[in-house]
Amino acid sequence: MISFFCRTSSFIFLLLTTINPATAQDICVVKGDTLTTARSTYAAQCDVRRVDCDPFNGEWYCASYGMSGSTAPNLTIQSIAMAPLPVTPAPIEPLPAIPAPIEPATPIQPFPTTPAAQPTPRPAEQPMPVSPEPPATPATANPTNTFDKNPADITDLILITGQSNALGAGTSYDQSLDRPSSNVFAFTNNGWQEADLKQVWDLNWHPRNHPDTDPSNNFAIHFGKSAAARDDSRVIGFILASKPGAKISEWDYQGDFYNTLQAKALDAINQLPHKNSIDGILWHQGESDGVDKQYYTDSLYSLIYNLRNEAWVNSRAPFICGETKIRSVNNRLNGLNRDSDPNTACVPAEDLSTLGDDRHFDAPALRTLGARYADAYLRITP
Repeated sequence: MISFFCRTSSFIFLLLTTINPATAQDICVVKGDTLTTARSTYAAQCDVRRVDCDPFNGEWYCASYGMSGSTAPNLTIQSIAMAPLPVTPAPIEPLPAIPAPIEPATPIQPFPTTPAAQPTPRPAEQPMPVSPEPPATPATANPTNTFDKNPADITDLILITGQSNALGAGTSYDQSLDRPSSNVFAFTNNGWQEADLKQVWDLNWHPRNHPDTDPSNNFAIHFGKSAAARDDSRVIGFILASKPGAKISEWDYQGDFYNTLQAKALDAINQLPHKNSIDGILWHQGESDGVDKQYYTDSLYSLIYNLRNEAWVNSRAPFICGETKIRSVNNRLNGLNRDSDPNTACVPAEDLSTLGDDRHFDAPALRTLGARYADAYLRITP
């Protein structure tokens, strides 16, 4: 089912909205069963630039103004399909008795067309062993060079969430080991960019200090680099939404942080016209709970269920967690390796080094952790 609401020459649709569009002519809203359908319908029906797309009540809306994922489409239809105004035909001039001769038109030669290139099929991926440490990349290239990829090439869109170890702030930076990759993009405070640890990725949390003078490490970039190194047909784009020091209850469905995470994910997806949903979720949380209790397992599976049932997440998206330095909560996290869901996993991390507090991973640990997440992700999505 597809329907649309906009102003046309034949029908006038009156809309009431809580925002203030410049004029009624600037309003155009369409809806469809999927994001792809809504986008294509908008392109066909609307003459103004599309600003936003959001899900609402199981359908996708695209509009010429910004919407909120929790209230989209943020408008009330006051009346629809008013009768078209009668059209008075213009008077027809009589033809002359003897028409003037008409010169034959010169036939228009069609432009030659080039057949579209066929996509290259992805080669079958062999299982990769867990890497204790990703190999260092020689520091021969300048990280500021122009890369040969752009966000439109992203194949795997990954949501990364959790607490402080998902953020990784306060860790060291190595110019060689932590340099960018042409196959890895991050959603930054300035939109999609080639991932670089000298960027702000997460609501001004990452890094805590000025990124140019004091960059911090993060397993996200090493996950992307490791996955792309194993399969160069993949271009990784990741979205980081963390909440340091938060218990798992902060991710309760439609709670404040859950809605913040959703809004950020939708913003990132809306800036990638070729992507409709999140392809994978990486979870690193548990230190603030630190318990071996059933409620943590129940909360974790509720989160997996809630995210996979969002219109903006692939219903079969892999959900991969990482161990913490707390054995009690690891007993619960490792349940993802024992359940019947082939698209869940937990990677080892209890053996990794910390900043000295036996809680927060240091830079070498985050590099290794990223590689382990990549191993698990590629086993699930060969």
